[in-house]
Amino acid sequence: ASNQTQLLNIAQNYSGAIHNSIEHSVHQVEAVAADPTLLQLLLSNDTTRLRNEEARLKLQIPSALRVRILNKGITQPEPTAVPPLTHACLYLTQLAEEGKVPPVDIHGSPTPHIDIVRSIRRPETNEITGHLLVTLDLSRLTEMLGKLKTLGYLELKHKVLEEMHVLARAGSPA
Repeated sequence: ASNQTQLLNIAQNYSGAIHNSIEHSVHQVEAVAADPTLLQLLLSNDTTRLRNEEARLKLQIPSALRVRILNKGITQPEPTAVPPLTHACLYLTQLAEEGKVPPVDIHGSPTPHIDIVRSIRRPETNEITGHLLVTLDLSRLTEMLGKLKTLGYLELKHKVLEEMHVLARAGSPA
C-alpha cells in the first residue's frame, strides 16, 4: 500500500478510537438519564438533593466538568457557570423536547468541552420531564491522542462554520 493509504488507515483508526470513547460516554449518560431514581429526584423539586446528585454523578462520570439535571422547558442561560450554560446547551434541550436526539456538541471556548444532553422521561408515558446535561473536559481527547502510538504529529480538528479549530494535538510537528 502507498504511504498515503497507510496514513489514511492510521487516521481512520485514531478517529475510530476517539469516536468509540465518546460513544461510551454517550451510552453512560443515556443509562444515567434512564435511571428511575433520577426521575423521582427531578420530580421531587428538592434543589439540595438535585445539586448533591449532580455532584455525585460528576465524580462517577470520567472527565465530567459539569453535570446538570435540568427541568423541561429551561430557557435561561447561565453565563457565570463554569463552563457557561449557553444558548447552545439550551438548544440541545430544545431539540430533545422536539423529539430529536441531540448531537454531541463540541465547544472550543471559553472552556474547551463536549456537551451531551439526554432526556429524563417517565417510563410509562415516555413524557420528557427534564434533561441530563453532562459536560466533558476536552483535554480527555488530548490525553487519548497522547496514548496513541505515533511517530509523527496528530491534530483533531473541528469545523465551525467554515473555520477549522484544533481541539487536540499530540506528537511533534515536523
